[in-house]
Formats: sequence, structure tokens, C-alpha cells
Amino acid sequence: MAEIVVFGQSFKTKKALEEKLKSMLNTAPLGVEFDEPEHSFLLCVLFRHPDVLRKIGRGVKAFRVTTSEYKNRCFEVVRVDGTYEEFSYPRCARGEAGEHEHEPSTGDATVEPGGDPWGNGSA
Repeated sequence: MAEIVVFGQSFKTKKALEEKLKSMLNTAPLGVEFDEPEHSFLLCVLFRHPDVLRKIGRGVKAFRVTTSEYKNRCFEVVRVDGTYEEFSYPRCARGEAGEHEHEPSTGDATVEPGGDPWGNGSA
């Protein structure tokens, strides 16, 4: 099995990536937005999700940890338009987006409010 590379970090297995994400999830304070380099790492992870385009929407402003309706800790993507949505880190770790191994470039997704995920200027 080929190594998985996410934002320059190599993982020997999908399980190893999942364990890294689980550790991030369980150690981050609730509601606090991730700083760099964690923000960019999570953006690359999100590109492995099967519903990445819907999750990103008009662009990504931030990532944070919240609690789900079942009171479990989960990752949440905050979009530039102020909307937000939870996402499954195990689905990202498994690479259910078709194993495209795509990491976003600067033109793919924005960190700055007001941009769009494909680098087409302000949204």
C-alpha cells in the first residue's frame, strides 16, 4: 500500500491518518478556530471527503471542533459566507473521494474571507 501524503505529512496507512485526526479532535478546545499549519492540514484532509464540494461551498474560512447532535466531538468547517457544517474525519482518512490524492493549491480553496475555493476572485 502506498503512503498517504497530506499537506507534506506522510502516513503509512489510512488508520495512521485517522489516529492523527482523532488526536487533533480530542485535544483541541471546543469552538476555537485552528491556526496554521493545522488549518491547511485540515483543508487538505477535507479534499479527501466524498462531498468535498458541498462541504467547502463558496470557500473555507476556518475549522473548529464542536459537538454533534449526539454530543460527540466532531470537526466543523466554517465557510466564508458564515455557514458551517460538520464533517466525518474517518471518511476523509479513508479517502472516499475516489483516492484522487488531490491537495488544494492556492487556487483551489481560500483561507481568506470573501474568496471562492477555485481562485476565481471574490465570491
